[in-house]
Amino acid sequence: MIEVGSGKSDTERSLEAAIVQVQVWKGCRSSYQTVSGGISNTNFRVTVEHDPVGYFVKSPGRGTEMFIDRGTARAASRQAEVIGIPRQCGADLSPLSRRSAAAADQDRVRHDRGALRAGEATRRLLARGSCWLYRQYQQARAALEAAGLDLVPCFNDPMPGRFERWHVRFIVHEALADIKWSTWALEQNRISTLGFDFYKYRIWKHMRARSTNRDPRWPQFLRAL
Repeated sequence: MIEVGSGKSDTERSLEAAIVQVQVWKGCRSSYQTVSGGISNTNFRVTVEHDPVGYFVKSPGRGTEMFIDRGTARAASRQAEVIGIPRQCGADLSPLSRRSAAAADQDRVRHDRGALRAGEATRRLLARGSCWLYRQYQQARAALEAAGLDLVPCFNDPMPGRFERWHVRFIVHEALADIKWSTWALEQNRISTLGFDFYKYRIWKHMRARSTNRDPRWPQFLRAL
C-alpha cells in the first residue's frame, strides 16, 4: 500500500489530490494500491484509517472523454449521492464491493441507447476501409429505433461479454458493441499510456463484429427486434 503523500507518478499524485478533497477523511491517514484489470482507466483501492469500508477509485484515462460525457457522469454522480452513494471528487469514487464486476453487471438493467451513443463515436473514428461495417451499424440502429427504446436504469458499459447469446436483441447489441470497442481500441492504441496491446484487442473485436454481421441470419435478427 502507498501512503497518501508518497505518490511518485502523475497518476498517483492526481489520485492523492482527489483523496484529500473528501471532507470526511480530513485528518485521517489513508493509503492506496493499484487494482489491475482496467484497459481505459487507472483503478485504485483506497483504505482510510478508522473506516472499515474499502473504496474503489477510478482515474479517467487519457482520451476517454471521446466516449464518455463527463458532464452527464458528474450529474449522475450527484444524483447517486442523494441516495447515499459517495460522489465524484475528480475521480470516480465508490465503496468497494466484494462481489465480482461480472456478477454486479448481471444486476443492472441495460438501456438500448448506450450502444447507439457508442456508435456515434464509432462513426467519427471508422477507417475508410470500414464503410461496410458502418452500414451494418446504421441498419442495426434503425432497427432498434423502429422497435422502440424504453427509458430504464442502465449500466452504460456495453462490453460484448456481458450479453447473453440466446436473445436476438442481445446479439444485435453484441455486434454494435464489438464495432464500438474495435474502433475505441484503434484510438486507444494511439493515445493511451497504459501497457496494453490495444492493436490485438482491436483486431479481435473487429473480426467478431464482421463474423456476426456476415451471419446469414443477421437480417432476420434485425427484423425480429
